[in-house]
Amino acid sequence: MKIEQRLKELNITLPRVGSPLGNYVHAKRVGDLLYLSGKGPESADGSMPRGKMGAGMSIEEGYRHARQVGLVLIAAIKDALGGDLDRVDGIVKVLGMVMQHRNSKTTRKSSTVARTSLLKSLAMPDGMRALQLA
Repeated sequence: MKIEQRLKELNITLPRVGSPLGNYVHAKRVGDLLYLSGKGPESADGSMPRGKMGAGMSIEEGYRHARQVGLVLIAAIKDALGGDLDRVDGIVKVLGMVMQHRNSKTTRKSSTVARTSLLKSLAMPDGMRALQLA
């Protein structure tokens, strides 16, 4: 299945990838691999969420933010590949970092949301595979 078709089926509109801040780039291609720089759950208005999961931010809010990060990553991939997401063969690794209260046990769950969002959206139900480009 084509990835753009899958995104439409899931009623997903990818966010716009803004200009890089500072001296980093959104993506760097090395051979057949594409490396992405870190992303946050930026809102459409450019704001970032504040607070910690488990202390002022609900788990549900954290999940929404994690999903947004997944969509921002997909948008960065699309941008780096000239709009052709079907060149993605798989994903090697997703590193998730969550700001949470010291007594919270939710990090793994919220990081999994971003990873699952990536895999479902990219039509890769088989799990993590190498992010190799055709």
